Parts: sequence; structure tokens; C-alpha cells
Amino acid sequence: MAIDEKSLSGYSVARTNRASKAFTILKYSLCTYLAIYVYLNFISTRDSLSLSPEQVILNELESNHAGEWLQKYTDKPSLTGTAKNLADWTKLKFEEYGASASIDTYEVYLSFPHEHDLSLLDSKTNETLYKAPLEEDELSVDPASFKNNTVPTFLGYAANGNVTAEYVYVNYGTKNDFEELKKLGVDVNGKIAIARYGAIFRGLKVKFAQDNGAIGVLLYSDPGDDHGITPANGYKQYPEGPARNDGSVQRGSAQFLGGLGATPGDPTTPGYPSQGDDIKRSDPHQSTGKIPVLPISYREIKPILAKLNGKGAKSPKKWVGELEGYDYSIGPNPKVQLNLYNNQIYNITPIWNVYGEFEGESKDEVILIGNHRDAWVTGASDPHSGSAVLIEVARALGKLKASGYKFKRTIRLASWDGEEQGLLGLTEAGENFSKEFQSKVIAYLNLDSSLQICYIQRKVLVLY
Repeated sequence: MAIDEKSLSGYSVARTNRASKAFTILKYSLCTYLAIYVYLNFISTRDSLSLSPEQVILNELESNHAGEWLQKYTDKPSLTGTAKNLADWTKLKFEEYGASASIDTYEVYLSFPHEHDLSLLDSKTNETLYKAPLEEDELSVDPASFKNNTVPTFLGYAANGNVTAEYVYVNYGTKNDFEELKKLGVDVNGKIAIARYGAIFRGLKVKFAQDNGAIGVLLYSDPGDDHGITPANGYKQYPEGPARNDGSVQRGSAQFLGGLGATPGDPTTPGYPSQGDDIKRSDPHQSTGKIPVLPISYREIKPILAKLNGKGAKSPKKWVGELEGYDYSIGPNPKVQLNLYNNQIYNITPIWNVYGEFEGESKDEVILIGNHRDAWVTGASDPHSGSAVLIEVARALGKLKASGYKFKRTIRLASWDGEEQGLLGLTEAGENFSKEFQSKVIAYLNLDSSLQICYIQRKVLVLY
């Protein structure tokens, strides 16, 4: 399904058309998902019923409510542990469609944005040469960008701190990149490391920088990693076109996911659930950093990295991105320093998993269908295109149940909280119900980011 490039000139119209076409595709993809379960004999049928289960699903989803559910989920930001109203609403929808529903609460260690600052300083006079706003643009066509409807730029589990030091460019910040820096004679110890997103999980960039003696980290998105969809190649920036807006910032978790010895979930309760009256909590730094970290846009990093031009070692060719005005010298430049300040609020905070269950003939075999419900801001694609699909799955299954079909196996729907910060909700549930999951769950279908809009070869494509 494609929309001609000309439709981008009327952005709001194009967005509406894309949504309409997208959710038409979403309906049929949803039917495909459910049909798979039918053909795998997950539903037992009765000869006396006039319609096949596939036809029941198609008829029910002819009235497509996915866009309505998406609007509900994305009306306000749904940061981990902040949107209890959406948990309650999801439970009510599961019940409305005939599922037995419940909310499973955990008390987890979380961080929330509070204060941050980044200044470029003259090393000799301490004069401020540049102060990064650390804010994204408000775009008139995108209400999600308005200050009263967004979340400050931050990274979950980024340590608090106030450091001033010289800085160096470390490419993607992989373990191999830091080994290459040593070969080039670059000492990261006591410096602030600037890494671009990509190659590895962002939390591991923090871990490897910390392991090599860095006292702070900045993470930015380099246009060289945007697969050619850049202003330099003639593409307009969002919202006029498909190129990354140069003021956009990637939020995310700085937990050491995938790191040796680190585990997902609440970093203070590794291996056991954050639930109960007397929870024993461990030091979170087995899987979180001790140095301050900030995410930053490529517009705001430009004047900072430009100060490294011609300073220090020259980057290997594969380290060179497409940031205008920067020659990718590694630095440092002894004439300038960065002051990096991060102050987040750390609390023990409730999160809410929501379950909806359609009991089957067998209670000992469970099909789990899930999606997370938390987002860094409003989460139209990740996760709430999946949240909308999950409600439609509930509606379709409810119609099958009401039409006289009996499920052969129990089908459990799960709306997880806390995925963005570190796979919290699902991990806590896995720790809490490990025996049941291992003995009864025979399949899991993950609906996260069920739909995305991509721009390829000057066509807007709906991918699902």
C-alpha cells in the first residue's frame, strides 16, 4: 500500500489517509494472525455452527476500531508507571469482550526526568561558549510535540551527576571501538565520551565508556545512520518530509541490557519479582551505570563536535558519519570542555500488567498474546499500534466465544507495563509466574509495533 509523494504537501491530509489505509492493512494482518491460530487447531469448532471461525473474525473486524483505540492510547504520554488510567481502561475492554481480566501490580525502581544541563566551556576562562537547549521543537502539525503533551529528553536509569571535562568522539561506543581508541593513542579516562546511536544497545555504550574510565556520556543520532534519507540527499525533514528532524532526540533506557552479568527487569530485584510487603532490594549498579548520560539531537551536538575539527587522532573511515561541519576528528581539544549535568528522580513506583483470559478446554496449555503499554512519549507506533491490535484481538476472540466457539487451549492476553525502561513488566511476571510459564505456555505472539510508516524510494509504505 503506497501513497504518492505529492500527498505529503498536505501533511495533515496525508497523515489521515495513511492512518486509514494503515488500519485497513492492520485489520487484514490481524485476521491473518487469528486465522493462524484457527488452522493450528487452537480453536475447536462445532459442526452445527453456520460460519467458520475465520468468517466470524472477518465479519466482526469489518467494523474497524483500531484507529479509535490508538487515539485513546496516544491521547497523552504513557511513561512507565504513570498511566494507571490506561491500565484500568484496558482491563475494562478485556471484560467487555468476555475475558476474565485482572491487574498485576509490581513496585519497581524507576527514574523520571527532572533537571539537566549541557554547556560548552572555554577551558581557560570557563566562559560558556554554547548552551544546548536539550529540547525538541514544537511542531504546529504534531500536537504530540507540544510542551504540555510531551516528556523531557532523558534516558531511563541514567545516573545523576555533574561533571566537567574534555571530550572525545568514540564512534558507536562498542567494545571494539574502545579497543581501537587505545590503538590510536586516545585516552578516554577522565573524559566525556560522545557516541552515536547504532550498532549496539545504548546501555552498553554507557557500560563500555564507564569501563574505560569515562566520567560522562552523550548519545546522538548521526544522519549517516539514516540510510540515505537525509536533507543532504534532497529529503525534507519531518514534518514536511521523511528525513529525521534535526532537533529530534532518541529517548530510551540506559540499562545494561545484553551486558555480561546484567539482567532485564527491576535492577534492584534480579531474579525475583518486585512484589510483596518485604521486598529485598539489591544495588542496582550491576545493570545500571554510575556516570551521568544525556541524549542529544544532532543539531545540538554540531557546535560541540565541530570544536574537535583537526584535533587529536583522525577517525577510521568507517567511523565517519554525515554530520555537517564536523570532520570526525576524535579529539580532545584542550581549549574546550563540557559541563554535563543530569539530575533525575529515582523512586519505587507501581507498574501495572493487565491480563485478559479466555478459558479453553485445556487449562494446562496457554497461548499468550502480548504487547507493552508504556511509551517514552505518546507511542503511536511503539507500542500503541500493538495496543490497538491487542484490543481488536480481544474483540475478535470475544465474538468467537459469543458465537458458540469454544477454545481448545486457554488464550491469555497481556498488556505489559515498563518495557521501555528495561523489559520490566514481562520480566517481573516471568519471575513471579516462572513455573506456570515454563509448564503451560506453549506459544507467545508479540504485537509490539504492529504498524510502522516507512519512506522508501520516494514512496510512503505502510509496513506491518
